[in-house]
Amino acid sequence: MKKDNKFINNLLKQMTLEEKIGQLYQTFYYGGLTTGPEFENEDVIKEIKQGHIGSILNISDVNVINSLQQCAINNSRLHIPLMFMLDVIHGFKISFPTPLSMSCSFNDKLIEKVARVSGYEAAHSGINVTFSPMLDYVNDARWGRVNESNGEDIYLNKRLAKAYVKGYQTNNLKNKDAVGACCKHFVGYGTPLAGREYNRTEISPISLYTNYLPSFQEAIKNNVLGVMFAFNSVNNIPVLANKEITKTILRDRLKFNGFTISDYGAASELINHKVAIDEKDAARICITNGLDQEMVSTCYKDYLLKVCQEDKKHIKYVNDSCYNILKAKYDLGLFANPYKNIYLDNEKYFKKKENIEISYKIATQSILMLKNEILPLNNKEIVSILGDYAKEKSITGPWGGVSDSNDTTTIYDAFKENNDVLVVDDYTLANTVILCLGESDFMSGEGGSRCELTLPLKQEELLDELNKANKKIVLVIFAGRPLVLTNYINKCDSLLYSFYLGQEGGKAIRDIILGKVSPSAKTTMSFPYNVGQIPISYIDYPTGRPKTNTNDSYQRYVTHYIDCENEPLFIFGDGLTYNDYKYDNFKIEKNILKGKKDKINISFSVTNNGNYNSEEIAFMFIEAKCRSVISPFNELKYYQRIPLKAKEKKNINFTLTYKDLLYINKDLKSVVDDGEYEIKIGTNLHKLEIFKIKYEK
Repeated sequence: MKKDNKFINNLLKQMTLEEKIGQLYQTFYYGGLTTGPEFENEDVIKEIKQGHIGSILNISDVNVINSLQQCAINNSRLHIPLMFMLDVIHGFKISFPTPLSMSCSFNDKLIEKVARVSGYEAAHSGINVTFSPMLDYVNDARWGRVNESNGEDIYLNKRLAKAYVKGYQTNNLKNKDAVGACCKHFVGYGTPLAGREYNRTEISPISLYTNYLPSFQEAIKNNVLGVMFAFNSVNNIPVLANKEITKTILRDRLKFNGFTISDYGAASELINHKVAIDEKDAARICITNGLDQEMVSTCYKDYLLKVCQEDKKHIKYVNDSCYNILKAKYDLGLFANPYKNIYLDNEKYFKKKENIEISYKIATQSILMLKNEILPLNNKEIVSILGDYAKEKSITGPWGGVSDSNDTTTIYDAFKENNDVLVVDDYTLANTVILCLGESDFMSGEGGSRCELTLPLKQEELLDELNKANKKIVLVIFAGRPLVLTNYINKCDSLLYSFYLGQEGGKAIRDIILGKVSPSAKTTMSFPYNVGQIPISYIDYPTGRPKTNTNDSYQRYVTHYIDCENEPLFIFGDGLTYNDYKYDNFKIEKNILKGKKDKINISFSVTNNGNYNSEEIAFMFIEAKCRSVISPFNELKYYQRIPLKAKEKKNINFTLTYKDLLYINKDLKSVVDDGEYEIKIGTNLHKLEIFKIKYEK
């Protein structure tokens, strides 16, 4: 990695070793939400004046940020600015749906706007870097942080990685409206064994390169500023001690040239992993393996100088890491203007009407309709709105920024302010009950792993009570993960599901139920039929003994369960709408793809036969019929969101290229094999038009 910035190199020559080490330390200034052990407070002001702090975590008060930046610029010997970092995950002052929820929209452009608004608001509060997007590969709903992910698909994760990075960084980090993106968690954090938070991971090399790395590679391709290393171990080596991951893969293979940072307290946790004897040993391990900045724990701060004194080869590692931190500050424009993101009179930049409208729009496109027999409701319907989340404002989800819950409209209030239906509190007087159930914020998110993916018992009892009363039920579920819905799906007439919707969620749910907006979202993470199926994903691989769809009464010696179906209850791409979409007029240009520059065009038409203006999501999957390693039955290679007015028909074109056929072989090389492939296009995995092609070199 080139380190040829003259300004930074000249600055490095002026710095003492202590000052360089100081740039590698990130601290809290005061209080705030923590997701790890509390560390003893430092005299932060004194450390800033000495140039011994590089960045500060989790401050959102612009006046405090301004004071600390002034302290650094006016009092430290070399006047090096601080960086201020914050978890801006799905909104800052305006709250948006969680990333998992938004991914169900398959709307890259709108998600990029969400990131742009979130970055804009944060930037005007003095924030320089956000710890987003989360690009972990996930397939286990027991893990609480799936709500921060983009779902189970590799291709979708890549496209949304690009959208988030572009939205935050605006293609110009020096822009006063931009914040730097720091993607996370590199790598493997999203698939802990047994779904248990912070647990170790076991990842084969082919799986690592196929499933886990592509999203990070896409973020790096789009110039993401930072990468956060994961807490976990991969194949028995903690990431911070794993040179293969931190240097060989990240720096050499993926060509990342930005800065790296640990997760909260992870450096000192190497002692708990039993790979470091003490904090000095942890400091040595981390600096040797390319950790640029330590978050909150103090291994570098307290012991890195001694490590360098004992073995001077570590000074080079310190110089390299310090360069990366200073270069990030340079790229952000902080040396030119340390106060570029500080607006002391900043309220006028928050909660703009047009930005709140974006929150509403993405919420309507993120609501899954998984069953429907009675929606939309008729005008003047008499309804009762019940359940723990009927009047609950905390439907924004974990990591909701610094949004105000008073800005959230509950489902109950959203219906009360609308005259299309009559809302009664006594459900015995209602024709239909809108039953709002789900997980609380603290039942998911970081530290929110669960073994049983069911609703709380009291909520189940309420559902059963309403069933006995023979009421029509619209079940609305809020959760941070796909729950096991097997016992609920037959106890309701219609089912709407969301992975938390942000502040406009109540209005969005109302307008879906009333038919003002047609649902268009599709699942991006499969819903298990039974928790015993987990981990489960649509990305399913063949075995030597497949279960065939025959009329045999029983097949024992095939891949199956004796007490459960193999398939999930709802698979990737499922989702109902008020319309009926017809796919026809398929035409494939040719059946042979030759060489790296060739392409095949496939055209078809989509007709909205319904009465609602809406948007359809069309998919293109491939299946390789034979490769040197086993490969999935379906691999998503393209999707397109298609706006269609009622009764409108549009002609669509998809293009298949050489890159769509690439896979990772046993030598960890990206290759294409000669042979047969199936191209599958349609509305979901149940309704696909299939074309057979060949690839020839």
